[in-house]
Amino acid sequence: MKTPQQLDCPTGVGNATCVLTVNATDTLGKSSTKTYSLIIDDINPVLNKFKSNDTDNLSESTTPLNFTVNVTDYNIKTVTIRGNTMSSIGNHLWSYLSSAGALGCTPEAQCTFNAIAADYADNSQTVYYTMTIDDYPPSVTNIVSNATYFGGVYIAKLNANIGINATVSDITLDTVELKKNEILQCTMLNNTVGIPSRFRCSVTVTESANYTVFANDGLNHINNTQYIQIFVDDVNPVILNLHINDTDNVTRSNKLLNFTVNATDKDNVPPNYPKYTILNRSNTLTRMKRQGDIWWTRNTTTQFGCPTGVGNSTCTFIAKAIDYVGNTAQMSFTLVIDDIKPSLANFTSNDTDAIVRNTTRLNFTLNVNEPNIFSAKIGNRSLSRVGLTTRWTYNSTASGMGCAPNSNCILTAAVVDKAGNSNSTNYTLEVDDLRPSVTNVWANDTIVKPNAPVRINATVTDWHLEDVVVKNGSLHTVCTMAVVSGSLYSCTLNAPW
Repeated sequence: MKTPQQLDCPTGVGNATCVLTVNATDTLGKSSTKTYSLIIDDINPVLNKFKSNDTDNLSESTTPLNFTVNVTDYNIKTVTIRGNTMSSIGNHLWSYLSSAGALGCTPEAQCTFNAIAADYADNSQTVYYTMTIDDYPPSVTNIVSNATYFGGVYIAKLNANIGINATVSDITLDTVELKKNEILQCTMLNNTVGIPSRFRCSVTVTESANYTVFANDGLNHINNTQYIQIFVDDVNPVILNLHINDTDNVTRSNKLLNFTVNATDKDNVPPNYPKYTILNRSNTLTRMKRQGDIWWTRNTTTQFGCPTGVGNSTCTFIAKAIDYVGNTAQMSFTLVIDDIKPSLANFTSNDTDAIVRNTTRLNFTLNVNEPNIFSAKIGNRSLSRVGLTTRWTYNSTASGMGCAPNSNCILTAAVVDKAGNSNSTNYTLEVDDLRPSVTNVWANDTIVKPNAPVRINATVTDWHLEDVVVKNGSLHTVCTMAVVSGSLYSCTLNAPW
């Protein structure tokens, strides 16, 4: 058996005729010939324009499609697509009606079809055609925003510019848009580095609303079921009643104070309290703690840099409430720093020698130099201020002041200012309720002439003896006695007496 090539037939040709002659001769020399023509075909079929009637090569798996391919060959035998025989429809064009799914393609993937043409010489050629099969709308998940997130909702300040992100995937994804009430707000772009399915755009928030992601693929499948809710908070917090636990607002610089303020954010957007409240004095800040609507902190004024070692110096604080989107409210509060004790002077009474009977009514006075007086007392008895002067008074008897009869009575005036600084001073009264004691009166002679001088002597005792005199029967003073020694007094009467 020989091949056509061994029979000198042409090679490398398509549809060439090779004539073979058969010559038969018998033993008598008679012969007969017969020719036979072979078609020599070494050329593969030529295939081109393999396509479908879907011009963008995007299709659902169930969509009817007309697959066509142009085949050139003189001796074509069969043309198949994925093993299915195509039909010749003239002009070298072959066709097959089907769907991508029926030809074994799976949704949401690319599918490659092969068309194979074979001729009668068993030459064959294969050509490929790829389509994208998409049956479902895009997937939209994980919509988030850089707006403030609290309690399951997003909050933004009025007219704030915020970013919204979403994970969107689809094999034929076309556009991703963000809409509010069906109105386009922005086109979302895939510009997130390292996350190919992350889409983002920015919007200016003008009202509380739902922002919906509209994802559309190449076959116009639309997913508009996923949205994010943004609440607008354009209401400032409310801040009230900044005060300290020292009700007169006068304090020492080293006293630990409890600063409290009422701060709320009760608008229609959660939560109903500020994000934080700070207490500020000359850029010295402390964040206050919250208990319900009350915010508090415990500090000394020194910790805020207020002056120390001074009297009657003011220091102003500002409490500022800031909500979760940056709306603010603030109020100020001024207290007085007083580290200096009251200055006291001239504690006295209207009795200049301070020697009194227990029943004598006295006017006690005290000069106080202190702008923040809380109390001024003698013992437990409160003095009264005279107008707007520095003079304070109290009217009483020595007995009313608790003095004992016939004693030295030490009275203490104590002044306390509103910061708790105190000072005191003493005043001593000598209380004398006893008459002078006169005993043992005698003269140098008991019988004398009417015009003769007489020396009178007496023993006299008293705490505060002022004078000792001798009076006649008419109670006229006839001589003033002088102390001789100790309690002995004496004077000489000269006639007439």
